[in-house]
Amino acid sequence: MATAKAKKKPAAKKKPTARRLLRSKGSPKPARPAARKVATSKKAAAKKRAPASIPDPKPTPRPTPDMSGRSLLPLNILLIGPPGAGKGTQAEKICGTFNIPHLSTGNLFRAAIAAGTPLGRQVEPLLREGKLVPDAITIPIVDARLEQPDAAKGVLFDGYPRNLAQADALEKTFVRLGRKLNRVILIEVPDSAIVARMSGRRSCPTCNTVYHLVANPPKEMGRCDKDGTELVTRKDDVPETVQGRLNTYADQTAPLIAYYQPKGLLSRVDGKRTPEQVFESIHGELQQR
Repeated sequence: MATAKAKKKPAAKKKPTARRLLRSKGSPKPARPAARKVATSKKAAAKKRAPASIPDPKPTPRPTPDMSGRSLLPLNILLIGPPGAGKGTQAEKICGTFNIPHLSTGNLFRAAIAAGTPLGRQVEPLLREGKLVPDAITIPIVDARLEQPDAAKGVLFDGYPRNLAQADALEKTFVRLGRKLNRVILIEVPDSAIVARMSGRRSCPTCNTVYHLVANPPKEMGRCDKDGTELVTRKDDVPETVQGRLNTYADQTAPLIAYYQPKGLLSRVDGKRTPEQVFESIHGELQQR
């Protein structure tokens, strides 16, 4: 009699796990893990949340001052124009845009005096007496300033050179330093407009704030907005004085125009317009160098 086949012992039921219990309650079946498990760290999770486009690790180049993709530096500029033409306003805009130092002989003289240099000791009594500083002192002070490191990328000249001797000396200094003057900007304003501009100025003797009866009047006519002091007309702004300063400027500037124009360095800009329009014209001229 054939022996009966032994019945297979039924497999023991596995104890339900938390995952199985959740699945039995209608939870969706979790996705099968990939064959190769990758440890997920906080850093990896952050990467998954990051946008798809990864920025270029290289720093973005700073726009050049001319906004055309090419740098104008080094840039050495001479700014000339009659008193009241707005040279101070344009000098501030140019130096701020191109990040070059503003070279004013008046500032250089004051710095030399404050530092107590030999040249400063020579300049101090001349300025105190209202006399012009001779070229033998002015030229070396300017040359020393041009040799400072921040002047290597360019300089804005204001009030220098004033005559042909200084212009010739500056050219020789640039040759020695391996540099050159790039552009001479002449801001042109008729004498009548200058007299009208400057005679309309009113100044506060307390805080030295300057107003203009038309372009920038005080809130209360004749009174400073800051301290209420009565405004005055400076001697330099009296029409007769202004005309005298214009005559002196014409005598000094005419030779410089004749000196720089044949060299192809001179650009004429209409200074009767707003400061923004004048600067736009200067900006355009500098790009044509």
